[in-house]
Amino acid sequence: MEGRSENHLTNNELSRMMSSAARASAIARASTVNLFLEVKEKRLQSVNVLHYGQAYPNELLSSKIPPRIKKCLRMKLDVFEELCEQLRENSCLRDSQKSTVEQ
Repeated sequence: MEGRSENHLTNNELSRMMSSAARASAIARASTVNLFLEVKEKRLQSVNVLHYGQAYPNELLSSKIPPRIKKCLRMKLDVFEELCEQLRENSCLRDSQKSTVEQ
């Protein structure tokens, strides 16, 4: 083409480049979302293990993960521990061989 500089792109070339960039951007976003979902799923699998009896409260209370504890107990760990202590001292609730106040 006459009068066309080396740095000048035609509308067709520009359109192809933009669509390639858009595809690359979409692929990168999809990869990021997939990676996020995989990490989230692994975290859920490690946290949502089926426990029976004393195993669940022991695992929860020993996890020391404040957001998880607050989500499960609906209160902070120190408040829950104080509540259990108050229930032991001021009510008929007692630990037994098969159950604890925390359960």
